[in-house]
Amino acid sequence: GKGNHGLKNRIILAKYGLAAAAPNIAASSKASLTLSDQLAEFTCPEEIRALAMHPSGSLAVAAVGSLGLVAVGVDVKIDGAEKITKTDITLPSCGEVKSLAFSADGAMLAAGTEDGLVHVWSWPPDASGRPLVEVCAADGGKPHKDGNAIQSVCFSTDGARLLTSGEDDTAVLWNIAPASSDDKGEAPRAKPIHVYRSAKGGTLKGARFASAGDAAVDNRIAMCLNRAGVSYAAVFDAESARMLHEGKISADPASSFAASANGRLLAFGTVEGELVVVSSDRLILRRRHKGAHMIFVTGLVFGPSGDTVLSVSADAGARVTQLAPASRKWTILLIFMLWLCLLALSMNPAPFHEGVRWILHKMMPYHAKVMDERTAAGIAYVKYNHPDPFTLGATVQSEEQAGGDSGTPQ
Repeated sequence: GKGNHGLKNRIILAKYGLAAAAPNIAASSKASLTLSDQLAEFTCPEEIRALAMHPSGSLAVAAVGSLGLVAVGVDVKIDGAEKITKTDITLPSCGEVKSLAFSADGAMLAAGTEDGLVHVWSWPPDASGRPLVEVCAADGGKPHKDGNAIQSVCFSTDGARLLTSGEDDTAVLWNIAPASSDDKGEAPRAKPIHVYRSAKGGTLKGARFASAGDAAVDNRIAMCLNRAGVSYAAVFDAESARMLHEGKISADPASSFAASANGRLLAFGTVEGELVVVSSDRLILRRRHKGAHMIFVTGLVFGPSGDTVLSVSADAGARVTQLAPASRKWTILLIFMLWLCLLALSMNPAPFHEGVRWILHKMMPYHAKVMDERTAAGIAYVKYNHPDPFTLGATVQSEEQAGGDSGTPQ
């Protein structure tokens, strides 16, 4: 921030992996994966509001307070030491930026501003600073109601759609597929596809693309909401805008939100420093770490492979949390217990039979639906009170099966 609090506004470079632990550790030892200490820093005169890493891993774009956008190189070594250096890339002036994102191929950069504007440029931007596409409402106004600040921007995997979320507690999906400019040379206008909002209300903290199904990509929209001091996740169908799932994430409000690159996992950071990771299809819990940080989580990002989450906090700390593969231990345990029951039944079925007889005798006389195993045509409702239900199952017939009016079934 701008206050005289003695803390620097800076971009910090660290490494995560085997090399950060010790160069002689075996590559197969996952326990040795660690986050290194600070390797380099880049000091900024004002608060860093947002940071986006280019997919190449060689540079990052930072939103620095009222100064706008700054591009820095992060894959630089000078005299053998890691450095963060300012690049000579000229970035357009767009006011105070609150959110940033690169497309998956690194060909586009999107920025959402405090005054409610959304900009999309080709990367690197041309000297004119002309946007690649104009993102605005149908009447030419700001993309979100009342010009509220843009909390998050993110591209679909193919780069044809852009998802924005604003402080009006809505998320909007835009079609930004390349189109030709008009006769005046102005940038083509993006078309709004859907608006997503929770019918139950709540304060929106961000929206991301998500995926469900084996081959599906970006077919879901996931939102993070705070309602009455509790954090929730809401998942929508991207095409119909219909809400599919909503579930409680934590008893505390969420302060940050992220999705993995493949859209299968969602991560939430809370004001109490808790980290929660769930699946995006059914919101199944994958990891909960209550003591991840001492105070509220200010940023989250998944590793490229989706099995790690980097979190940063107002406690001036950063940590990487490893995610174990989805556990199937309960399914395996259930199958094992069922197998034991079947084994016991095959060895001594008498106790099982007696138990079933007792239950059925308590239920009789009631109407029962019986069917001959040879055909589905012979179904009848009968009222019975038989001393041995196992014998009854083999003897009862409907009148139709008996070949005429045979009176009361046996």
